[in-house]
Amino acid sequence: MAAPVDRPVLRRLWRETGGQSMLETIVVLPVILLLLLMVMQVAFAYNAKQLADYAAYCAARVAAVRGPGAEAEIQRAAALALTGVPEPLGGEYFRVRNHFRISENSFRPVQPQLSPEGDMSGWLRRFAAANLRVLVENVRVSGDGSGRSVTVEVAYLFNCLLLPLGTATPGPVSEFLSRLERDRPGLASIYADIRSTHLRRNIIIRGRATLDHWAGNGGDGQ
Repeated sequence: MAAPVDRPVLRRLWRETGGQSMLETIVVLPVILLLLLMVMQVAFAYNAKQLADYAAYCAARVAAVRGPGAEAEIQRAAALALTGVPEPLGGEYFRVRNHFRISENSFRPVQPQLSPEGDMSGWLRRFAAANLRVLVENVRVSGDGSGRSVTVEVAYLFNCLLLPLGTATPGPVSEFLSRLERDRPGLASIYADIRSTHLRRNIIIRGRATLDHWAGNGGDGQ
């Protein structure tokens, strides 16, 4: 037969509060960390949204001066504005750089301000990553005469480094990647790799800008 349990011992164990604080910390700490990571990730995404709006504005300025047909220059202006979003590029840097024809002089005349020491390797990698992930979706001219305006919309594939926020919307991200593959067949394997390995860590951030002034001397595109 099993030995009888000493009831005073049970009462002492029941009343014992040692380790209570540690147990509460173990239960609450993961929740606090998750909330902290969520706040940080949303802050990063908001910063990317601000830069996406600025990228649309920069692209609209180019479109207003050069015309909506200057697609390469409009894309370059949007990507330049989005170099402030840190994105991993990995070993595909030179492939992306060659595709978008990125050179050492891509940042003139602001190169001395960006890197007074002359080393532009970090900025070039970020510029290549921005070109890989940004797409000018729409350039539209409206109005006539002196009242013409140009509107530019850009979409950016933002990589969530802390939390997989794209889990909620994997469908639109996958469709966006498919569009990038069709528009840039030379980089299709990179986009396919993003879909297969990091799909749920990406979300689409869009920016839009309209400039009321339209120069009209670069071709109206109509």
